[in-house]
Amino acid sequence: KKKGGFFVGPSPECEIALATVAYYESIYSKIRDKARITINDATYDLVLYRSTNPNGSRGEFIRSFFPIFLSKDGTKEPDMDRPVVVPVDDIIKNDGAVIIVAALPNPEGSDEGGREWVELKNVTSEAIDLTGWEMADKLGRPQLLSGILQPNEVKRFPITRLNQSSMQLSNKSGLITVRDRSSNQIATVKYSRARSGHIFQFN
Repeated sequence: KKKGGFFVGPSPECEIALATVAYYESIYSKIRDKARITINDATYDLVLYRSTNPNGSRGEFIRSFFPIFLSKDGTKEPDMDRPVVVPVDDIIKNDGAVIIVAALPNPEGSDEGGREWVELKNVTSEAIDLTGWEMADKLGRPQLLSGILQPNEVKRFPITRLNQSSMQLSNKSGLITVRDRSSNQIATVKYSRARSGHIFQFN
């Protein structure tokens, strides 16, 4: 698809698959709004725009997705690096200054009212200001963090579920990610199907 034109070629199923991969990569900050790929010796830009939440973060819905044809058989050298697809297991890390200690995704009874929770620990010898930090679920829905985490302190953070765009812990399986105020990934853990009342330990 050139600007102002139409892209003819891939099936709807193919475009759904491409959008799914681009969405997955955007959640884990591998791409922002564009990724460059090569399919059958042809080079394309995959452009994906996600919805925007009221707090300014990117939402869970795909607002627009389309491929842009750039070149065929290497006739034009791409001007940016190809994206690298990273498996989920390679994204998992829990050995930074702040680690995820435990989580309760499926409390007995209702999930509302802050009954879900995540525990974080400062493993350093200095206090860490969490202002501007956030946690996020597997869909990238955020919950802002605040306060001071003292050295070796473990603090429990209730999942508030302020609205549908806020962080929620799935009972089936999920990811929990912690990012600092610069959106750097500090910790990410995954968990399996959560039984009622079961607390996952990650360290």
